Amino acid sequence: MTLLQAICHILQDAGTPLHYQEITERILTQGLWSAAGHTPAASVSAVLTTELKRQGEEAPFTRVGPGTYAWCAATLCAPTPVSSAVEPAPDPLSFNDAAALILEQHGQPLHYTALTEMALTQGLIQTKGQTPAATMNAQLTREIATATSRGELPRFVQHGQGMYGLSAWQPTGIGWDIEVHNAGIRQQLLAHLQMMDPTAFETLVGTVLLRIGFEDVVVTAKSGDGGVDVRGVLVACGGLLRLRYAVQVKRWNANVQAPDIQHLRGSLAAEEHGLFLTTSDYSAGAITEAVAPGKTPIQLITGRQFLGILIEYGVMVECVTMRVLDIHPAVMGQTGK
Repeated sequence: MTLLQAICHILQDAGTPLHYQEITERILTQGLWSAAGHTPAASVSAVLTTELKRQGEEAPFTRVGPGTYAWCAATLCAPTPVSSAVEPAPDPLSFNDAAALILEQHGQPLHYTALTEMALTQGLIQTKGQTPAATMNAQLTREIATATSRGELPRFVQHGQGMYGLSAWQPTGIGWDIEVHNAGIRQQLLAHLQMMDPTAFETLVGTVLLRIGFEDVVVTAKSGDGGVDVRGVLVACGGLLRLRYAVQVKRWNANVQAPDIQHLRGSLAAEEHGLFLTTSDYSAGAITEAVAPGKTPIQLITGRQFLGILIEYGVMVECVTMRVLDIHPAVMGQTGK
């Protein structure tokens, strides 16, 4: 089911107007669509907005208020009352999330220049750069490379000559079998992390920090640590930047909450940055608190992200390379003559 089909299903089933945030929540709760990006609500808002622009009065739904939409049968497609209030434009998507949304809408591979043009036309992305198409190509290529290095199945497939598609269109074959295997390994690794001795887990985090570019990493003593488990200095730009970090780690199943973020912030020394790492995830309140205006920002790493780092840097896992043979397309073409 495409995202547009999922939206129509939710609105038709509801029988009453819904805000796009509520539409998103119901879609995900009912498992009607799997979000390819990290901002599903923004994707839903973008589809609603672009479909109304594209179809006009023929659209199956209509806007009845700021961010609120209804199935036409419920409103008889009555015109939206004129209001002096200006509805804010939906938040722009990342280049990659916009590409995923457009590919899902079209159902076929597209060239990165076409993806860029559609994303700009639909208002899905905003950029001040002079070469947005080149940025789109670079971002898609980078995401594919990063996912591959972490043993994950990339959400995009590069078909050559600048053409990109979605890996979701290829749910079978060797690539899919490998992803299923790797998903099982990631689950086993996460279960192992959650059963580790607390001190051993903190030591592991210190080891990982060293791998990714930290120096002077110290695992603090359990007594009197003030909520800080690891301290270190992140070195960047060939040593020109040295940022001191205080890190709190939690082997939790439940989401980290806002008070946990506040507690870490209160433990920071002068000119020290905060980093929270958990094997679970973060509540909406914790995410908001981490970037609260006027407060020291706290960097957040989820369990899924930590697994990706372990895999990318070869910590606790090994990558096995195998040769896979296939018949060259040119040979297949000759055989079919």
